Amino acid sequence: MATCAFALVPLSMLTVLCFWRTRPIQWSIAFALALGGLLLLVIFVRRYTIPPDPLSQGGWNYLAGSPVTLARNVAINTVLLGGGLFFFGNSVWAFVHQSSTVMAVVGASILAVIALMAWGLFLRRRESDGAGDDALPRWIAYLLLSFAAASFPAILVNRVSEMYVPPLVLPFALLCGFAAKGFTRMRLPARAVATSAAAVMLVSSVITIRAKVDGLVDVGRRADRQLRQILAFLPPDAHDLRICIRFLARDRRPRDLYAVFRVPDPILVPHAIALNWPRPYRNLVLDSDTVASFDEVDVSKYDLALGWDAQRQAFFRLNRRGETGTK
Repeated sequence: MATCAFALVPLSMLTVLCFWRTRPIQWSIAFALALGGLLLLVIFVRRYTIPPDPLSQGGWNYLAGSPVTLARNVAINTVLLGGGLFFFGNSVWAFVHQSSTVMAVVGASILAVIALMAWGLFLRRRESDGAGDDALPRWIAYLLLSFAAASFPAILVNRVSEMYVPPLVLPFALLCGFAAKGFTRMRLPARAVATSAAAVMLVSSVITIRAKVDGLVDVGRRADRQLRQILAFLPPDAHDLRICIRFLARDRRPRDLYAVFRVPDPILVPHAIALNWPRPYRNLVLDSDTVASFDEVDVSKYDLALGWDAQRQAFFRLNRRGETGTK
């Protein structure tokens, strides 16, 4: 979510530049410096509240490394972020059940939302022309530019998920408000179409939110179950240990990973510092990986080596190479 917080800096600068009447350039720089300072403070606090993962390669590796990669990522991420913003259905369901029919439905629903908004903005523009509203074009330009500002710097990274969509909701909601205003003075058929579409999007959003929250809860419960099982193999006063957990690659299923809403067993607790949460300050380092066979695990490198039984949903102790056992 730190990436989402960074979007506040260009958003604030754009807002001041478009609407501040007195010295907008100076004030936009001031806002950027102030918010930048707060973000640095947040990063500093986060560093000490969430210790860095000793096995992680660092967040800078998420950034695009070359102009070609950057251009490709911008194009791909624009599609992904736009799809997450304009699609009011369950994207997890669409990902799992993807087919030409499902993709056609998703594309048609996105185009329908865009068309409805464009229609409302056109009606709003026609109404403002008659009323002499000179501020509307500036508002629309601001809102369209704010989509680019709100997607920074998420649009520059190699991995984009729906977690980066929230900053885009603000300009999208304002744009929807302008579009809705265009329908208020139209005849009943136009208002009925807009109202029906809004009702469908609202109901679909509620159903989607419930489904995704259920997915998050399921992921959290399964991760907690794994952590408790790992700790059950350790004495209560265990400290300064290196623990490995291994999963079989053949247990993975197609399309079993989608953002944080659908997570397979091998990626529930992948971080080396995962055991710091239930057992803080014990220096219990977790090494998680997927292997083709448990026979290839060199257990001599670890104080505790565990394998995952996917059918029983339980860990078991890995002893000597090729030999398995239980707790």
